[in-house]
Amino acid sequence: MSQPPSQSGSRNTNSRRRSKSRERNPGDIRVWLLPVFGILLVLELILAFSAVRFWRIQSTAVADQQRLFHANENLSQARLASDSLSRLSFQATTVPDPRNLGDYRDQIFKKSLTDSREQPSTDRFLNPLLDVGHTLRSLQSATATLGDTERQRFERIAAEFESLLLLDEKILAALEGRFEDDQGRFTVEKEPDPAMARDLLRDQSYQIRRTRLNDDITSMRAALDVRILSLLATIKRNSIVFFPLALAATALLLAGTPVLGWFLHRHISKSIDTHKKQIRTMNDEFSRLRGHLSALELERNDLQHRQSPPPDPEPEPPAEPLAEPPRAAHEPNPNDLPTSSHAFPAGASDDYLTRMP
Repeated sequence: MSQPPSQSGSRNTNSRRRSKSRERNPGDIRVWLLPVFGILLVLELILAFSAVRFWRIQSTAVADQQRLFHANENLSQARLASDSLSRLSFQATTVPDPRNLGDYRDQIFKKSLTDSREQPSTDRFLNPLLDVGHTLRSLQSATATLGDTERQRFERIAAEFESLLLLDEKILAALEGRFEDDQGRFTVEKEPDPAMARDLLRDQSYQIRRTRLNDDITSMRAALDVRILSLLATIKRNSIVFFPLALAATALLLAGTPVLGWFLHRHISKSIDTHKKQIRTMNDEFSRLRGHLSALELERNDLQHRQSPPPDPEPEPPAEPLAEPPRAAHEPNPNDLPTSSHAFPAGASDDYLTRMP
Protein backbone atom coordinates (compact mmCIF):
# COMPACT_ATOMS: atom_id res chain seq x y z
CA MET A 1 0.00 0.00 0.00
CA SER A 2 1.39 3.47 -1.02
CA GLN A 3 1.96 6.07 1.69
CA PRO A 4 0.23 9.50 1.33
CA PRO A 5 2.55 12.43 0.52
CA SER A 6 3.52 14.80 3.30
CA GLN A 7 1.86 18.22 3.75
CA SER A 8 5.01 20.21 2.89
CA GLY A 9 5.51 18.22 -0.30
CA SER A 10 1.96 18.93 -1.42
CA ARG A 11 2.39 22.65 -0.71
CA ASN A 12 5.58 22.79 -2.76
CA THR A 13 3.89 20.95 -5.61
CA ASN A 14 0.89 23.32 -5.52
CA SER A 15 3.15 26.39 -5.45
CA ARG A 16 5.12 25.10 -8.45
CA ARG A 17 1.92 24.44 -10.33
CA ARG A 18 0.61 27.92 -9.52
CA SER A 19 3.84 29.58 -10.65
CA LYS A 20 3.78 27.60 -13.90
CA SER A 21 0.14 28.54 -14.47
CA ARG A 22 0.99 32.20 -13.88
CA GLU A 23 3.80 31.99 -16.41
CA ARG A 24 1.63 30.24 -18.97
CA ASN A 25 -1.51 32.36 -18.57
CA PRO A 26 -1.52 35.61 -20.64
CA GLY A 27 -1.97 38.89 -18.82
CA ASP A 28 -5.27 40.72 -18.53
CA ILE A 29 -5.35 43.43 -21.22
CA ARG A 30 -8.71 44.89 -20.19
CA VAL A 31 -6.97 47.41 -17.93
CA TRP A 32 -5.26 49.31 -20.74
CA LEU A 33 -7.34 48.16 -23.75
CA LEU A 34 -10.10 50.69 -23.04
CA PRO A 35 -7.67 53.67 -22.82
CA VAL A 36 -6.04 52.64 -26.11
CA PHE A 37 -9.39 52.48 -27.86
CA GLY A 38 -10.26 55.80 -26.20
CA ILE A 39 -7.12 57.37 -27.69
CA LEU A 40 -7.97 56.01 -31.13
CA LEU A 41 -11.52 57.30 -30.78
CA VAL A 42 -10.24 60.75 -29.77
CA LEU A 43 -7.95 60.81 -32.81
CA GLU A 44 -10.83 59.84 -35.07
CA LEU A 45 -13.04 62.52 -33.54
CA ILE A 46 -10.31 65.13 -33.96
CA LEU A 47 -9.84 64.10 -37.57
CA ALA A 48 -13.59 64.11 -38.26
CA PHE A 49 -14.14 67.46 -36.51
CA SER A 50 -11.20 69.04 -38.31
CA ALA A 51 -12.38 67.70 -41.65
CA VAL A 52 -15.94 68.95 -41.15
CA ARG A 53 -14.77 72.33 -39.89
CA PHE A 54 -12.24 72.69 -42.72
CA TRP A 55 -14.87 71.68 -45.28
CA ARG A 56 -17.38 74.22 -43.94
CA ILE A 57 -14.82 77.03 -43.82
CA GLN A 58 -13.48 76.16 -47.26
CA SER A 59 -16.92 75.90 -48.84
CA THR A 60 -18.03 79.18 -47.26
CA ALA A 61 -14.82 80.93 -48.25
CA VAL A 62 -14.95 79.60 -51.81
CA ALA A 63 -18.60 80.63 -52.18
CA ASP A 64 -17.83 84.10 -50.81
CA GLN A 65 -14.86 84.35 -53.13
CA GLN A 66 -17.09 83.59 -56.08
CA ARG A 67 -19.56 86.25 -54.92
CA LEU A 68 -16.78 88.79 -54.43
CA PHE A 69 -15.29 88.05 -57.85
CA HIS A 70 -18.75 88.45 -59.36
CA ALA A 71 -19.27 91.73 -57.47
CA ASN A 72 -15.83 92.93 -58.51
CA GLU A 73 -16.64 92.09 -62.11
CA ASN A 74 -19.89 94.03 -61.87
CA LEU A 75 -18.02 96.98 -60.35
CA SER A 76 -15.59 96.82 -63.22
CA GLN A 77 -18.52 96.87 -65.66
CA ALA A 78 -20.03 99.80 -63.77
CA ARG A 79 -16.74 101.67 -64.01
CA LEU A 80 -16.55 101.00 -67.75
CA ALA A 81 -20.20 102.02 -68.19
CA SER A 82 -19.58 105.22 -66.21
CA ASP A 83 -16.55 106.09 -68.32
CA SER A 84 -18.49 105.34 -71.51
CA LEU A 85 -21.45 107.48 -70.38
CA SER A 86 -19.13 110.36 -69.55
CA ARG A 87 -17.51 110.19 -72.98
CA LEU A 88 -20.73 109.58 -74.95
CA SER A 89 -22.64 112.36 -73.16
CA PHE A 90 -19.94 114.83 -74.15
CA GLN A 91 -19.94 113.61 -77.76
CA ALA A 92 -23.76 113.61 -78.01
CA THR A 93 -24.13 117.13 -76.62
CA THR A 94 -21.27 118.42 -78.73
CA VAL A 95 -22.21 116.66 -82.01
CA PRO A 96 -25.85 115.39 -81.76
CA ASP A 97 -25.76 113.21 -84.86
CA PRO A 98 -27.68 109.88 -85.10
CA ARG A 99 -24.56 107.81 -84.55
CA ASN A 100 -23.57 109.50 -81.29
CA LEU A 101 -27.17 109.50 -80.10
CA GLY A 102 -27.52 105.80 -80.92
CA ASP A 103 -24.37 104.91 -79.00
CA TYR A 104 -25.48 107.05 -76.09
CA ARG A 105 -28.92 105.40 -76.07
CA ASP A 106 -27.53 101.85 -76.23
CA GLN A 107 -25.28 102.53 -73.28
CA ILE A 108 -28.16 103.79 -71.15
CA PHE A 109 -31.04 101.46 -72.01
CA LYS A 110 -31.22 97.73 -72.02
CA LYS A 111 -30.83 96.01 -75.34
CA SER A 112 -33.83 93.75 -74.74
CA LEU A 113 -36.26 96.69 -74.65
CA THR A 114 -37.32 97.53 -78.20
CA ASP A 115 -39.49 100.52 -77.34
CA SER A 116 -37.73 102.42 -74.56
CA ARG A 117 -40.09 105.38 -74.81
CA GLU A 118 -43.01 103.39 -73.32
CA GLN A 119 -41.00 101.96 -70.41
CA PRO A 120 -40.39 103.66 -67.08
CA SER A 121 -36.88 104.70 -66.22
CA THR A 122 -36.49 102.04 -63.50
CA ASP A 123 -36.97 99.32 -66.14
CA ARG A 124 -34.69 100.92 -68.68
CA PHE A 125 -31.61 101.82 -66.66
CA LEU A 126 -28.77 99.40 -66.76
CA ASN A 127 -27.40 99.60 -63.21
CA PRO A 128 -24.91 96.80 -62.51
CA LEU A 129 -24.44 98.04 -58.93
CA LEU A 130 -27.88 96.70 -58.00
CA ASP A 131 -26.59 93.17 -58.57
CA VAL A 132 -23.45 94.04 -56.62
CA GLY A 133 -25.52 95.11 -53.62
CA HIS A 134 -27.49 91.87 -53.65
CA THR A 135 -24.27 89.89 -53.93
CA LEU A 136 -22.59 91.69 -51.04
CA ARG A 137 -25.62 91.13 -48.80
CA SER A 138 -25.41 87.36 -49.38
CA LEU A 139 -21.86 87.02 -48.03
CA GLN A 140 -21.59 84.50 -45.18
CA SER A 141 -17.97 84.60 -44.07
CA ALA A 142 -17.10 87.08 -41.33
CA THR A 143 -13.87 87.89 -43.15
CA ALA A 144 -15.67 88.84 -46.35
CA THR A 145 -18.60 90.75 -44.85
CA LEU A 146 -18.44 94.49 -45.28
CA GLY A 147 -18.54 96.85 -42.32
CA ASP A 148 -21.19 99.45 -41.74
CA THR A 149 -19.02 102.26 -43.08
CA GLU A 150 -18.21 100.39 -46.26
CA ARG A 151 -21.83 99.35 -46.74
CA GLN A 152 -23.02 102.95 -46.39
CA ARG A 153 -20.34 104.08 -48.77
CA PHE A 154 -21.42 101.49 -51.32
CA GLU A 155 -25.04 102.58 -50.95
CA ARG A 156 -24.00 106.13 -51.68
CA ILE A 157 -22.11 104.94 -54.75
CA ALA A 158 -25.15 103.03 -56.03
CA ALA A 159 -27.44 106.02 -55.40
CA GLU A 160 -25.04 108.37 -57.18
CA PHE A 161 -24.74 105.97 -60.10
CA GLU A 162 -28.53 105.80 -60.42
CA SER A 163 -28.86 109.58 -60.07
CA LEU A 164 -26.40 110.12 -62.90
CA LEU A 165 -28.26 107.57 -65.00
CA LEU A 166 -31.47 109.59 -64.53
CA LEU A 167 -29.57 112.69 -65.59
CA ASP A 168 -28.26 110.83 -68.66
CA GLU A 169 -31.81 109.86 -69.56
CA LYS A 170 -32.94 113.51 -69.33
CA ILE A 171 -30.01 114.63 -71.48
CA LEU A 172 -30.76 111.94 -74.07
CA ALA A 173 -34.48 112.84 -74.11
CA ALA A 174 -33.64 116.55 -74.64
CA LEU A 175 -31.35 115.61 -77.53
CA GLU A 176 -34.05 113.43 -79.09
CA GLY A 177 -36.90 115.92 -78.52
CA ARG A 178 -38.70 114.05 -75.72
CA PHE A 179 -39.73 115.74 -72.50
CA GLU A 180 -41.36 114.70 -69.24
CA ASP A 181 -45.09 114.69 -68.70
CA ASP A 182 -47.02 114.94 -65.43
CA GLN A 183 -46.26 111.26 -64.62
CA GLY A 184 -42.50 111.60 -65.16
CA ARG A 185 -42.46 109.77 -68.48
CA PHE A 186 -40.79 111.18 -71.58
CA THR A 187 -43.87 111.17 -73.77
CA VAL A 188 -44.06 114.88 -74.77
CA GLU A 189 -42.41 115.25 -78.18
CA LYS A 190 -40.92 118.60 -79.26
CA GLU A 191 -37.95 119.83 -81.19
CA PRO A 192 -34.59 118.60 -79.91
CA ASP A 193 -32.93 121.02 -77.52
CA PRO A 194 -29.11 120.48 -77.40
CA ALA A 195 -28.70 123.69 -75.39
CA MET A 196 -30.90 122.28 -72.62
CA ALA A 197 -28.79 119.14 -72.60
CA ARG A 198 -25.58 121.15 -72.27
CA ASP A 199 -27.15 123.22 -69.47
CA LEU A 200 -28.02 120.04 -67.61
CA LEU A 201 -24.44 118.83 -67.91
CA ARG A 202 -23.10 122.18 -66.71
CA ASP A 203 -25.62 122.85 -63.92
CA GLN A 204 -25.45 119.39 -62.40
CA SER A 205 -21.61 119.28 -62.49
CA TYR A 206 -21.94 116.10 -64.47
CA GLN A 207 -18.28 115.55 -65.28
CA ILE A 208 -17.14 116.25 -61.71
CA ARG A 209 -19.67 113.84 -60.32
CA ARG A 210 -18.69 111.21 -62.86
CA THR A 211 -15.03 111.53 -61.93
CA ARG A 212 -15.83 111.27 -58.22
CA LEU A 213 -18.06 108.24 -58.87
CA ASN A 214 -15.34 106.49 -60.83
CA ASP A 215 -12.88 107.07 -58.02
CA ASP A 216 -15.38 105.68 -55.49
CA ILE A 217 -15.96 102.62 -57.65
CA THR A 218 -12.19 102.09 -57.87
CA SER A 219 -11.86 102.33 -54.07
CA MET A 220 -14.78 99.94 -53.69
CA ARG A 221 -13.06 97.45 -55.95
CA ALA A 222 -9.93 97.80 -53.82
CA ALA A 223 -12.04 97.01 -50.71
CA LEU A 224 -13.39 93.89 -52.39
CA ASP A 225 -9.85 92.90 -53.40
CA VAL A 226 -8.85 93.18 -49.73
CA ARG A 227 -11.76 90.91 -48.82
CA ILE A 228 -10.67 88.38 -51.44
CA LEU A 229 -7.11 88.45 -50.13
CA SER A 230 -8.41 88.03 -46.57
CA LEU A 231 -10.37 84.97 -47.65
CA LEU A 232 -7.30 83.54 -49.33
CA ALA A 233 -5.31 84.14 -46.13
CA THR A 234 -8.05 82.44 -44.08
CA ILE A 235 -8.05 79.46 -46.41
CA LYS A 236 -4.28 79.23 -46.19
CA ARG A 237 -4.30 79.53 -42.40
CA ASN A 238 -6.94 76.84 -42.06
CA SER A 239 -5.00 74.63 -44.45
CA ILE A 240 -1.83 75.09 -42.41
CA VAL A 241 -3.67 74.12 -39.24
CA PHE A 242 -5.79 71.33 -40.67
CA PHE A 243 -3.50 69.41 -42.98
CA PRO A 244 -0.66 68.76 -40.47
CA LEU A 245 -3.23 67.80 -37.85
CA ALA A 246 -5.05 65.54 -40.28
CA LEU A 247 -1.81 63.98 -41.50
CA ALA A 248 -0.60 63.38 -37.92
CA ALA A 249 -3.91 61.83 -36.85
CA THR A 250 -4.03 59.72 -40.02
CA ALA A 251 -0.44 58.56 -39.52
CA LEU A 252 -1.16 57.58 -35.90
CA LEU A 253 -4.30 55.74 -36.94
CA LEU A 254 -2.52 53.97 -39.80
CA ALA A 255 0.32 52.96 -37.50
CA GLY A 256 -1.76 52.17 -34.43
CA THR A 257 -4.56 50.18 -36.04
CA PRO A 258 -2.37 47.39 -37.54
CA VAL A 259 -0.27 47.22 -34.37
CA LEU A 260 -3.37 46.93 -32.22
CA GLY A 261 -4.85 44.33 -34.55
CA TRP A 262 -1.61 42.32 -34.54
CA PHE A 263 -1.38 42.52 -30.75
CA LEU A 264 -4.99 41.44 -30.24
CA HIS A 265 -4.54 38.57 -32.69
CA ARG A 266 -1.37 37.49 -30.90
CA HIS A 267 -2.97 37.81 -27.47
CA ILE A 268 -6.08 35.89 -28.48
CA SER A 269 -4.01 33.17 -30.17
CA LYS A 270 -1.82 32.89 -27.09
CA SER A 271 -4.89 32.70 -24.85
CA ILE A 272 -6.43 29.97 -26.99
CA ASP A 273 -3.17 27.99 -27.04
CA THR A 274 -2.85 28.38 -23.28
CA HIS A 275 -6.42 27.17 -22.75
CA LYS A 276 -5.77 24.19 -25.00
CA LYS A 277 -2.65 23.27 -23.04
CA GLN A 278 -4.51 23.65 -19.77
CA ILE A 279 -7.33 21.43 -21.02
CA ARG A 280 -4.83 18.79 -22.13
CA THR A 281 -3.06 19.00 -18.76
CA MET A 282 -6.35 18.69 -16.92
CA ASN A 283 -7.29 15.69 -19.06
CA ASP A 284 -3.96 14.01 -18.25
CA GLU A 285 -4.37 14.81 -14.56
CA PHE A 286 -7.89 13.39 -14.54
CA SER A 287 -6.67 10.23 -16.28
CA ARG A 288 -3.86 9.77 -13.76
CA LEU A 289 -6.29 10.49 -10.90
CA ARG A 290 -8.69 7.86 -12.19
CA GLY A 291 -5.80 5.37 -12.20
CA HIS A 292 -4.85 6.26 -8.61
CA LEU A 293 -8.47 5.98 -7.52
CA SER A 294 -8.79 2.56 -9.16
CA ALA A 295 -5.63 1.34 -7.42
CA LEU A 296 -6.82 2.68 -4.08
CA GLU A 297 -10.18 0.99 -4.57
CA LEU A 298 -8.49 -2.34 -5.23
CA GLU A 299 -6.28 -1.94 -2.17
CA ARG A 300 -9.27 -1.03 -0.02
CA ASN A 301 -11.22 -4.06 -1.21
CA ASP A 302 -8.23 -6.36 -0.57
CA LEU A 303 -7.78 -4.94 2.93
CA GLN A 304 -11.43 -5.39 3.76
CA HIS A 305 -11.31 -8.94 2.46
CA ARG A 306 -8.34 -9.76 4.66
CA GLN A 307 -9.74 -8.25 7.85
CA SER A 308 -13.23 -9.77 7.66
CA PRO A 309 -13.71 -13.37 9.23
CA PRO A 310 -14.56 -16.18 6.86
CA PRO A 311 -18.25 -16.84 6.64
CA ASP A 312 -19.70 -19.85 8.46
CA PRO A 313 -20.22 -22.83 6.17
CA GLU A 314 -23.76 -23.72 5.62
CA PRO A 315 -24.82 -26.94 7.44
CA GLU A 316 -25.01 -29.93 5.15
CA PRO A 317 -28.16 -31.98 5.25
CA PRO A 318 -27.67 -35.34 7.05
CA ALA A 319 -26.77 -38.11 4.70
CA GLU A 320 -29.04 -41.11 4.56
CA PRO A 321 -27.55 -44.29 6.06
CA LEU A 322 -26.31 -46.64 3.46
CA ALA A 323 -27.42 -50.16 3.48
CA GLU A 324 -24.73 -52.38 4.84
CA PRO A 325 -23.44 -55.00 2.46
CA PRO A 326 -23.97 -58.59 3.47
CA ARG A 327 -21.07 -59.93 5.44
CA ALA A 328 -19.78 -63.36 5.67
CA ALA A 329 -20.52 -65.47 8.69
CA HIS A 330 -16.96 -65.45 9.85
CA GLU A 331 -16.58 -61.58 9.29
CA PRO A 332 -17.10 -59.65 12.52
CA ASN A 333 -19.24 -56.55 12.85
CA PRO A 334 -17.36 -53.43 13.90
CA ASN A 335 -20.23 -52.29 16.04
CA ASP A 336 -20.05 -55.49 17.98
CA LEU A 337 -16.41 -54.91 18.82
CA PRO A 338 -15.57 -53.89 22.34
CA THR A 339 -14.49 -50.24 22.88
CA SER A 340 -11.30 -51.24 24.64
CA SER A 341 -8.53 -53.40 23.35
CA HIS A 342 -8.30 -55.14 26.62
CA ALA A 343 -11.59 -56.84 25.92
CA PHE A 344 -10.18 -58.64 22.86
CA PRO A 345 -8.77 -62.11 23.38
CA ALA A 346 -5.14 -62.67 22.72
CA GLY A 347 -4.38 -62.46 19.02
CA ALA A 348 -7.90 -61.47 18.14
CA SER A 349 -7.12 -57.77 17.90
CA ASP A 350 -4.21 -58.31 15.59
CA ASP A 351 -6.26 -60.54 13.39
CA TYR A 352 -9.05 -58.00 13.33
CA LEU A 353 -6.72 -55.15 12.52
CA THR A 354 -5.18 -57.23 9.82
CA ARG A 355 -8.53 -57.87 8.19
CA MET A 356 -9.68 -54.27 8.48
CA PRO A 357 -10.11 -52.60 5.12
